[in-house]
Amino acid sequence: MAWLASFTCVFMVMWLSSYHFYTSVGIDTEEARGAQIRCKYYRFRWPGDGSFRIGTVVLLESNSGRPLDTFDLGGRFFQPGRPSVPQSLWNRLGFWWIDAQSTEESWVGMPSWLPPLLSGTTAVWIVRTNRRSRQQP
Repeated sequence: MAWLASFTCVFMVMWLSSYHFYTSVGIDTEEARGAQIRCKYYRFRWPGDGSFRIGTVVLLESNSGRPLDTFDLGGRFFQPGRPSVPQSLWNRLGFWWIDAQSTEESWVGMPSWLPPLLSGTTAVWIVRTNRRSRQQP
């Protein structure tokens, strides 16, 4: 139960900062492909426009012979916002579906207030359910 309360607190901090700051947390992988390196980023991202996004980005770089980071934790915290330009009413409400084939980016987004609401509601539901089960003879 403590883990759920922790998630709720983290999501609340991110929600409150999501309208002004860019934050990104995730995993980076690199793989050699002949003369190129395939970099793939798995991310949780708050771009600074009030939304929360989950997705991936794939980039190809030239292989300079440097050692590869096959697995790396990556993140940027509280950078200046990088809001996207809304293309629809759904985007203005905070819902995003980005599948850009040209840049190999895929994102699913939701309003940043939704994760703390869902985790907080789940925590309250669990506490109430546990109390009821203890009160019954």
